Amino acid sequence: MEHQSGNSLGNYNYNFFTYSPCVWHTHFHLNYEVAIVLSGECTVTVNQTSKTVKQGEAVFIFPNLLHSYETPKNAKVFIAVFSEDFIFKFAEGTKSLQSEDFVFHLTKPAFNFINEYIIKNQSSDIYILKACFYTFCHRFLAENKLVEKEKSNTDFFNNICNYIAEHFKENITLKKISEEFGFEYHYLSRKFHDIFKINLPTLINQYRINYASDLLEQGNKTITEIALLSGFQSVRNFNKTFKSIKGFTPREQKFFNKTNTT
Repeated sequence: MEHQSGNSLGNYNYNFFTYSPCVWHTHFHLNYEVAIVLSGECTVTVNQTSKTVKQGEAVFIFPNLLHSYETPKNAKVFIAVFSEDFIFKFAEGTKSLQSEDFVFHLTKPAFNFINEYIIKNQSSDIYILKACFYTFCHRFLAENKLVEKEKSNTDFFNNICNYIAEHFKENITLKKISEEFGFEYHYLSRKFHDIFKINLPTLINQYRINYASDLLEQGNKTITEIALLSGFQSVRNFNKTFKSIKGFTPREQKFFNKTNTT
């Protein structure tokens, strides 16, 4: 199962989906993400810290954090992904901060509100969405302490992510990026691994596969077209990389999308 294409209200981007089971390999994006375990339990890994999140518990993922999910077959997880525009005050106030934990709990009234408007009915009313997303922020802050990030790492991370986000469709390399930012080749390679915990090709491929996944959701392009548009030089490499990141092939996702729209 796969993230569907995002919804939008002007500059406000969001999406909801329920997985049963939930297997989502290591990824990251520029939006906030909240996952609620509706039944069973889920192993959540954020920046190499893994926790077992149980029924009734939730996790709050900040932008640009590597994270993954894995559940047994009988578990069910609801996930909301949303842009900072919905929670502008929270986003502005926490840009230089990071959390010491990512697990939080929704009170019964809070869960009932979330359940009614975005889990069961998936409202598109911007005011209801803001209320739901700020409820996540409120409950998360009620249980978690935020501390200052290391400024140098924060700036480096954002600059590299922004550059890759703009150029991942091109044939970019570590050499090109090191020249762009004025770093020595081997230093940049080590810095990448220290911050991202993955190497440069993996980071770039994450952007490419996320983009390819969105194109597959649209359903109007061939796999070969999508591979080339996403920055891959061959369909074979695209298929291999897609499966290593997503756990299934582009063709399998395309089939799943088709069967769920007919």
